[in-house]
Amino acid sequence: MGDLIDRGEEDLECLNLAFDMFEQAKDSKNDVVLLLGNHELLNLELHFHYVAKNFGGFLSKELRRKAFEGPFGKFIKDNFKAMFVSEGVAFVHAGFENGPALVSPDQLNSRLQQALNDKDYRNPIFRSNGPFWSRKMVYDGYSGKCEETEKLLNFYGVERVVVGHTPQRQGRIGVLCGGKILAIDVGLSRWMYNNFAALEVLVDTVQLPDGRLEERTQLSEISKGGSRTVIEERRKFLNADADNDDL
Repeated sequence: MGDLIDRGEEDLECLNLAFDMFEQAKDSKNDVVLLLGNHELLNLELHFHYVAKNFGGFLSKELRRKAFEGPFGKFIKDNFKAMFVSEGVAFVHAGFENGPALVSPDQLNSRLQQALNDKDYRNPIFRSNGPFWSRKMVYDGYSGKCEETEKLLNFYGVERVVVGHTPQRQGRIGVLCGGKILAIDVGLSRWMYNNFAALEVLVDTVQLPDGRLEERTQLSEISKGGSRTVIEERRKFLNADADNDDL
């Protein structure tokens, strides 16, 4: 979800872990999706003003600069995305607003990679109303203002959006606009709030006795100790002629 760094003294370890997970997933034909956060963006721009005293494990400002101009910068530019969509859920670091960044996920990710490779940090997608900085969607959700969010979800053809960026200091996933927005940044790092919570999305397909196929989706919050709190359960028929009205 972004912001793997600038959250304490273990930035180097966090980036190495992300790299290892990404490579292991390729070997096992699974996927690890990494989203760009505003703090990765700041470091690519060589703005280190949120960095811990040990420079996040890089030991000096100069070594950190070389890492982000070199191997870690290349890893981020080549592999981090602005947006990911799966199973009717959009994942983005901060949120959406109507603006120049409002294009399809593939277009947005392509624009991001081009802008990063060109070091075009004045590109409109990096503005304060873009997907790496904007908190408007979450703040509107706090106030019960959901109309714009619903329009944006319709634009992307998804049922909900999962965001980070805006810390949920209570240590629980923020469920806003009737579950259309899930704010999952709970301040996991011990350098922030030392909270723990994770979002689990399970999708299963079951064949019913009458031959119909039913897709079952369950979204849950995983708390410290492994306990689950169900946020939403949904079922729908996959057969073209099935009636989903009563599910």
